[in-house]
Amino acid sequence: MSSYANFSELANAIHGAPSDEVISSFKAIARIVVLAHQIKKNESEDLGDTEIVARLRRETKQQMLEWQQIRYWDNSIAEDSRLRPHLLSQLDAASIFDIIYANIDKIVGDPKETMFFQGHEGVTVAEHFVVKCVIHPDSDPEGELRRLWSPYLVEQPDYEPTEELEERYERQVRQAEEEESSTCFPSLVETLRSFISAEYFDDAAVFVVLQEYLSLGATAVGMWTHIWQVHGIRRGQALADDDHHLEFALDEIEAFFSYRIGNWQDKRPLHVRRELAQHNFSGDFIFLVNHVFPSVIAPAGSYIRESMFGWEMYQYIVNAATTPEIDPGGLIAGLIQQRLCPAAEAPNASRLFYRHPSIGVFVSFENSNEELDDVELEAYGPEIEVGDVSKQVPPGHTICTICHDGFGSEAEEKSPCMQLLACKHLFHCVCLGKLVNGVHVDHVPCPNCRAKICRARSLRRIEEYYTLDSFEILYNS
Repeated sequence: MSSYANFSELANAIHGAPSDEVISSFKAIARIVVLAHQIKKNESEDLGDTEIVARLRRETKQQMLEWQQIRYWDNSIAEDSRLRPHLLSQLDAASIFDIIYANIDKIVGDPKETMFFQGHEGVTVAEHFVVKCVIHPDSDPEGELRRLWSPYLVEQPDYEPTEELEERYERQVRQAEEEESSTCFPSLVETLRSFISAEYFDDAAVFVVLQEYLSLGATAVGMWTHIWQVHGIRRGQALADDDHHLEFALDEIEAFFSYRIGNWQDKRPLHVRRELAQHNFSGDFIFLVNHVFPSVIAPAGSYIRESMFGWEMYQYIVNAATTPEIDPGGLIAGLIQQRLCPAAEAPNASRLFYRHPSIGVFVSFENSNEELDDVELEAYGPEIEVGDVSKQVPPGHTICTICHDGFGSEAEEKSPCMQLLACKHLFHCVCLGKLVNGVHVDHVPCPNCRAKICRARSLRRIEEYYTLDSFEILYNS
């Protein structure tokens, strides 16, 4: 029987265990491997120092006993017994040591030496040996652990962009201006080309790339929406380099991509992550925020509402990815149609805001040092019709809780009694109209029960100024 078969006990123990606990187990057993290697080395050199060997054996036994004392907090277990033993406590410590000691000669090199890095964490020769034993067919006949843990034995890429942030941003702006196209996104096109040629089309890689750039675009949308509403940035205006929102976003993006690209548990294919590791996503983000938004999505003189930002960004990225230059056969367009935006879910001719499920904003740009109550906001855009959220009914024996007046004949003439469709509560038509068209975040709540009446109108910060030409009040939105 091979040495690998002897690790079936460990293989059985780690089935279904949390990844961090399994890795800690690999590292704990790897320390035993190191100790066993020292014992074997002393014996083979015939040093005759039995005290050294005895001490190493005691240390090994002590480490094994410590497994029995470890407890893990498990939320999946009933509250009265959420502390459970570490999975290594299920093993027979003596037999594990004997197996390692008997097969220590099969380890090539120094067990303490680092073989490669998983992100920023090194995997030693000893850990590599333990994992190989666990996922060997003798220990894992059905291959379940092999599929799960094989990536742990492969060196992961580090996020090391080949271009600096400013260099990438300026190059993309220059290329976009030379193209004179509203769909030019150079870095997206360059990344897609890595997985497309005349001979093959890597649809899995293309799909991942599109998702990454949609996510990045959604982050830019989240940032601009916040600054548009709260800080009153103008159409066609770029953000200042020292804007604290921008600095915060760039830090978060760097940390986010560094973690995901180097994470061996990430589901995206390794060859895709290796390609993405060379791209400066911070520079791409600056390009979206300071070039695409001011010149394509919200240029000076435009009347776009922030509720349309998401859809416009989605369209911009899709259009850039499906230009004839990069997608002459329409393969990318077909992939988007099938997996990103099915025709049945596409926005209609009215161009309503469409928030695709693949767009997930992963950064919040709320400024914790600034209270929203200190900023004067107003609702704007088309008013909500009272008849869309309620119906007229005979007045009941109650009062309108907005104005606290009854539904008498005189009041009824001026303002009929309206019953909300959402929760059946009654209000004057005029009172309800003021309520639904007022300032609300996200949804308009019923004053009585907080039920969601409808989606709130868009908000903007009031910063009025006057033009010498028309003396009209304009809003910086």
